[in-house]
Amino acid sequence: MAHRLYPRIPIRLEVELIWEQQIIGKTHSKDISLDGMQLEVLDIGLHTGQMVEINIMPQTSPKVNAYSTLALVVYVTDEYAGLMLNNSPCFNDLMRASAQQSDTLSNIEFPD
Repeated sequence: MAHRLYPRIPIRLEVELIWEQQIIGKTHSKDISLDGMQLEVLDIGLHTGQMVEINIMPQTSPKVNAYSTLALVVYVTDEYAGLMLNNSPCFNDLMRASAQQSDTLSNIEFPD
């Protein structure tokens, strides 16, 4: 069962995923909320705990400006991945906790 602070809004956005300054895949969002997004992930190779950069591509329908941010992969299934965006309260709390307790993020891979 998923636990969310904010409701999901179904929206299909074009998204690039970047790991170690290389584009590792292009995909689409299934939905987005104030603290994260769910992506289609067929054969991209994401794994839980991975930190990636995402680029949301500019779009005309719906009108969306380009946007880039870091995101933490919080789950991966055969079809979808859940990402926590770095501007979310949950992400900020997690980063603060990691500064206080070094093993909190021991399984998370940060890009160089």
